[in-house]
Amino acid sequence: MDWMTFISELSKSLGLGTLTGAVVTLFVTSYLTRRTRHLDRVNDKKCEAISKIHGTTYEMMCSLQVLATPDYQGDEEFHKRRRAAEVASAFFREECQRSRIWLDPSMCKQLDDLWMEIKLAVYVLTDAKRPTGDREAFLTGVRKVQNQLPAAIANLESRFRKALGSTK
Repeated sequence: MDWMTFISELSKSLGLGTLTGAVVTLFVTSYLTRRTRHLDRVNDKKCEAISKIHGTTYEMMCSLQVLATPDYQGDEEFHKRRRAAEVASAFFREECQRSRIWLDPSMCKQLDDLWMEIKLAVYVLTDAKRPTGDREAFLTGVRKVQNQLPAAIANLESRFRKALGSTK
């Protein structure tokens, strides 16, 4: 039994007139319609936020992978790559901060943890490239970019899909 039939039956059983039943039905319908529209707008904002964060995550990961590639053609190219990685990771962080209100707290925590991993990867990669840099530290940064960050991003994508109602 749908709610309209339920209200109609309730008004009959309570002895309310047809006009009263119609007015009650109108108010309930109006409330439910407004509530549904509100929830649809909130869900649209959440989807938009997740989409933007996912896009910046991809761009940031690409720039980190380029930074972790040891085929530099000198210090100038390294600085360009480092700057691109820093800009992409900062843009990722800004998008996460802007979108926090639309995401649940556990997803925000996961984004914060990912941000800390990204900052550490950029720091390790850039610090290891300095003249006094440690090759082992550079390789640690490369492993982080190649193994740990993609796993964390895949976990985040899974959370995004779940939040959007996808079954896969």
